[in-house]
Amino acid sequence: MKDDRDAHFVENNAAGVKVNRWLSTGMLCASAASNETGMLTQKFVRSLGMLAVDNQARV
Repeated sequence: MKDDRDAHFVENNAAGVKVNRWLSTGMLCASAASNETGMLTQKFVRSLGMLAVDNQARV
């Protein structure tokens, strides 16, 4: 994960605005997890810069 994030992390967009994105990977969350687990997973994934986050219950 670290190697991929270091290689593909985007700190600024073309206009120079700070975006902090990691677009080369995503996270699929479990549908059986509690609300609290879902919230913590979402916070963790977003803190890494991942934008592609989905829940198995929606699939």
